[in-house]
Amino acid sequence: MTTLDATGFHALEQFSDRLHKAGKTLLLCSAREQPSLLVARSDSLKHVGVQNVLPHVQAALTRAREIQGDFSGIGRELALELERRPL
Repeated sequence: MTTLDATGFHALEQFSDRLHKAGKTLLLCSAREQPSLLVARSDSLKHVGVQNVLPHVQAALTRAREIQGDFSGIGRELALELERRPL
């Protein structure tokens, strides 16, 4: 994406939250200057996670493999959340 306005930004946050609830992770990479600055200056890093905003595709693929490799593919974030939940 080359630019991001408030509507697109809100949609991105909602999408990230929906993925998280489904046990999935949104990875952002190779963003251009305007979207990168907007993300960095906002609370959206709470939605996406700073570890999931990556500089380039290769880093995103490495992160995806890291997520996929933990706990038989359910993802580290979901596995940690499941560990914290009482039975």
